[in-house]
Amino acid sequence: MILGSSQEEAFRLLSVIETQVSPPPPIGIHPMDVIATVVAVRRQQLGIG
Repeated sequence: MILGSSQEEAFRLLSVIETQVSPPPPIGIHPMDVIATVVAVRRQQLGIG
């Protein structure tokens, strides 16, 4: 996967995450950091983290 397409996918995932989490992530945070945090929290909720 090319870096540009990876970033594009990250921004798409971030837009979905922003609509589903409360409060929304801070604006200045890198999209991959937000995605990693969401995945880590979900893994903890499922007991696999």
